[in-house]
Amino acid sequence: KLTATIQGLEEFNLDESSEEGKALKEKIIKNTAGKKVDEAANFIQNIPEVNKVEIEMWPKWAITIPSVAENIKIKIVNIED
Repeated sequence: KLTATIQGLEEFNLDESSEEGKALKEKIIKNTAGKKVDEAANFIQNIPEVNKVEIEMWPKWAITIPSVAENIKIKIVNIED
């Protein structure tokens, strides 16, 4: 009898030109538009493909993500960068 615990690291190809990258961006925009910044950060951080979230707002005093999708910019950065 053998009991083993295996742990691994899954890597995703989220290049902005890939289907996965585009789908991730659409998912984030769809689920964060119009939400408070902390709610949006929580949602994004709970996506398995995401390691770290940073949200920058302009103007700095804004407390919600824009509700118009065209006003939301997402930058995907690889861990190695």
